[in-house]
Amino acid sequence: VTNGATNMKLYVRGTVDGNGYYLANSQNLGVNYLVPVGCTNFSVDGITFRDAGSWGIITARSRDLVFSNIKLLNHFNTGEDDGIDVCESQNVLVSNAVGIGLDDPFSSKTWADGTDIATNWPGTAQANSNVVFDGCLAWTYCYGFKLGQGTMQPQSDVIFRNSVVYDCAVALGVHHKWGAAP
Repeated sequence: VTNGATNMKLYVRGTVDGNGYYLANSQNLGVNYLVPVGCTNFSVDGITFRDAGSWGIITARSRDLVFSNIKLLNHFNTGEDDGIDVCESQNVLVSNAVGIGLDDPFSSKTWADGTDIATNWPGTAQANSNVVFDGCLAWTYCYGFKLGQGTMQPQSDVIFRNSVVYDCAVALGVHHKWGAAP
């Protein structure tokens, strides 16, 4: 989703298949399902996303986002297949979501200007604030719910509530790797 988009809603009872296992293992290509960049008032409702070969959904320098009634179904043998990574965004709600995969289903991260993943994001690095994960189910080999491993800007009011971890290495982690912001 392009920079500057506003008042957008994606809702359908269908499936987005990233074919990520094949692309990651045969073409060395990571696939993201959806990346709202520089968006305002953006929502997604009712979609099943399956088989990302990289981070599935990445919010990037966006605000007023809602992801509800979604499923993020990834393999247990494809690395870096996070479900949703809220990056440098404000006023984000992820609710009634299922996240399954090898890597972190639900996480919140921030970067610095010029960090590899954020190199082409418009504007300057931003803080994460008012991010809520509510009514989520995580199943992974890594962190079920994670704050950090990308903490180059402040993160405040990141809330994980009413959620369940089925199985994982770490249920809830605060990980100050790649940055030391509060």
